[in-house]
Amino acid sequence: MLPFYVLHQTPIVIIGFYVVQLDVGLLAKYLTISIAALVATVVVYDLCVRRAAITRALCGMPPARPQAPRTDSPRAVEQAVEQGESRRVG
Repeated sequence: MLPFYVLHQTPIVIIGFYVVQLDVGLLAKYLTISIAALVATVVVYDLCVRRAAITRALCGMPPARPQAPRTDSPRAVEQAVEQGESRRVG
């Protein structure tokens, strides 16, 4: 949760700067800032923090676990057939 905490302030300030100037009600401003900041924070987190090893380390996150190879991919099925394995993939 630390990356979210660190990342959320910038989108709130930038989005809020423009939204408070709109001529709409207070509830509309609040909801617009909240939802837009949440979406922006999640996008930045996913694209910039979660996917890169260096930013994961800078945010105090553990290294990403390696993905297990998929056994249902066409290449895995071809390799199984080549090796003479008679297993069903499904």
